[in-house]
Amino acid sequence: MLGLLAIVWVRGALFAFVSPPWQGPDETTHYQYLAALEADGRFLPAAIPVLPAVYDAVWDSATAFRIWDYNNWPIGSFLSTPSPQSQFLTRAGGLYYRLLFPVYTLTEGWPLDSRLFLLRVESASLMLVTVAATYATARTIFNRDTAFERAAAWVAAACVAFQPMYGFMSASLNDDNLVPPLAGLTILGVLRALRREQDVRPSYGWWGFAALSALCAVLAKRTGFAAVGVLAVGLLALALIWVARGRGWRRVAGWLTLLGFASLLVVFGYLLIAQPVLPPELTWRIQLQEDVFPDLAAALVRALDQPLNGWLERFQFLTLSFWGWFGWLKAPLAPPVISALRYGSLIVALGVAMRLALWAGRQTSRESRWRFALTLILLAAFAINFGMLLAQHFVAPEFFTLVGRYLFPSLGAWGVLTVVGWLAWWPRRWAVSGLIALTAVVVALDVYAWLFVMVPFYYA
Repeated sequence: MLGLLAIVWVRGALFAFVSPPWQGPDETTHYQYLAALEADGRFLPAAIPVLPAVYDAVWDSATAFRIWDYNNWPIGSFLSTPSPQSQFLTRAGGLYYRLLFPVYTLTEGWPLDSRLFLLRVESASLMLVTVAATYATARTIFNRDTAFERAAAWVAAACVAFQPMYGFMSASLNDDNLVPPLAGLTILGVLRALRREQDVRPSYGWWGFAALSALCAVLAKRTGFAAVGVLAVGLLALALIWVARGRGWRRVAGWLTLLGFASLLVVFGYLLIAQPVLPPELTWRIQLQEDVFPDLAAALVRALDQPLNGWLERFQFLTLSFWGWFGWLKAPLAPPVISALRYGSLIVALGVAMRLALWAGRQTSRESRWRFALTLILLAAFAINFGMLLAQHFVAPEFFTLVGRYLFPSLGAWGVLTVVGWLAWWPRRWAVSGLIALTAVVVALDVYAWLFVMVPFYYA
């Protein structure tokens, strides 16, 4: 596993170097926000002043590195130096930017592109947490002390480690990059806590770990609420376990928890119907609009009115932008590759359904029942993340497309589910060959994205 983590770090540094400065989505804005937040100095400000000098320096650097040529933009078409009175609204708790403060401070006075490179390398290092959390999550499901199950967990981590779009995004300056590791840690905490219930052992430490990770994910960005959803699903599963198997106060607590979830559903349904406008003091810090509930109600109606071909077009773009559309979403993987990945994803999804049905049918096997339950938690994590992306899209379809990188908060769950679904198609005696084949596929895809997409696009 240490070898894989070393490869991940080197690969992240290479992504940071190969991708020209300012080619990550909105990288210019994220650097300006980092500079403004560091200069402001307050812990949780309501807003921070824009720095006009930084704005001009960033766009001068971006112009020197051909941002206009790469993206087919008219030169300077939307540049306008902000006034000193302009302000940024704070982005959640700004936790991602605060992690970058040490490198930002130590590189003061460096050329802007060199400074950006080191910030990118630090950002790419967050992949180490995501990959390690994916391995630990997989070992929670594949928990037997055998070479095969350790290898299955390693391949799940490798699926995340060599995912080309995740490597590209992580090696750019973007606060999206802190959410996947924190969401991955939340998933790990929930699954480890539930595993301890198998032997009726205390799991308060793991629940506290999951709750802290979810809180930090929310302080990183709005997409971090996917981690809160995973935590809620885990608590719901715990309540069901306590109702079914608990005694005394555990059973009472289980019923009270279920009652609490039912009440929350009723309240949420009422808010969708009543559509109140929330006070800005409650919504600004987590980047929500005051009219979030009227927007959600309208989005639900809009989603139900979509024709089938509209859904197909959205899912085609979702697949493409999940796997690889690099450089401000301008350099895509080839259509045949995307088609192969789309059909491969369908095969894996069917495999997950087959494996779940097999585990559910083994009523006499305690371990099969637990693997069934924990895999359902992973599916719920992915479904919550996807549901949030759909809601955001239909609230403002003209602004938010179904961009696949917003599914990265559940990337760890995706890696484990990929191995589960892939192995479902391989007979037991060929399972090791299946793991080798899957590893070869993900590594080959990553090499292809490097040598035949990114490098020719930027350096041909």
